[in-house]
Amino acid sequence: MDVTIGVQARDGAIRAVIDDDKLDAFKKQLEEALASEKTTMLWVTDKEGREFGVPSDKIAFIEFGNEKASRQVGFSAAS
Repeated sequence: MDVTIGVQARDGAIRAVIDDDKLDAFKKQLEEALASEKTTMLWVTDKEGREFGVPSDKIAFIEFGNEKASRQVGFSAAS
């Protein structure tokens, strides 16, 4: 699953691909980080083993979805 994390005061966003079988655990970790009154780090490990740390108080948005399906652009010839 493609995950995009918007971070306040940063140009662009963090993009990662998370295994579908680890998605529920990631969502639970995200909810706990956002519910905490203290700033915590949300650690994301993507399918390639890269790790990202985002302070919970700097998360602007999270987007889940298939990037390929949502960004199709172009023309096709009808036959």
